[in-house]
Amino acid sequence: MAYLGDIRLGDTLDFKFCTVQSTGAPTTLAGTPVISAYPANSTTQLTAGITLTADFDSVTGLNHVRVVASSGNGYATATNYEMVITTGTVNSVSAVGYVVGTFSIENRSALMPATEGRTLVVDAAGLADANMVKAGPSGSGTAQTAGDLKASISAILTTAMTESYSTDGSTKTCAQALYEIIAFLFEANISSTTLTAKKIDGSTSAMTFTLSDATNPVTITRAT
Repeated sequence: MAYLGDIRLGDTLDFKFCTVQSTGAPTTLAGTPVISAYPANSTTQLTAGITLTADFDSVTGLNHVRVVASSGNGYATATNYEMVITTGTVNSVSAVGYVVGTFSIENRSALMPATEGRTLVVDAAGLADANMVKAGPSGSGTAQTAGDLKASISAILTTAMTESYSTDGSTKTCAQALYEIIAFLFEANISSTTLTAKKIDGSTSAMTFTLSDATNPVTITRAT
């Protein structure tokens, strides 16, 4: 008996086993043999989707089993299965009860690819290297090429933003917030109780603020 691995629901599993008589000689599995799958500790046998070929490739005693482990055939995730001979004889002796293989469906692997056959490379330092198709929790995405996210971030940091200012009391974009901070700190003048912050041209008004006192202000309130 061998553990055949942890597969995905809907996969097709192929494996082989040998039947021998008391002398150890490979012998045909006869008597209209049947292989059944037992899920976990259930006594309900699954036979749908299981194909047994005795004397596979005309080799005496070599048996091939194909299992189409789909939900339509009764299989389920998070389950272990034992493949058992439920009908059959070897050299006229009953072989019923022999376990010839076990497998599980999405019940042991900590990480499985969403697409069959897709691999994840883990280097000697334990770092994973994978081709990223999309960023975000759901929906379709654009295929990513090497370094393009890095290039996109670099472009954001090195590309001049469009000058923009929010209206009083409204929410702000990142660009508006940055331009308003720059205007307030670097381009402003005060006349009596009015502080006027200038745009980057140094002359156009961007925002105005009202001071609580012309000489010793203790509060400042945006006016426009």
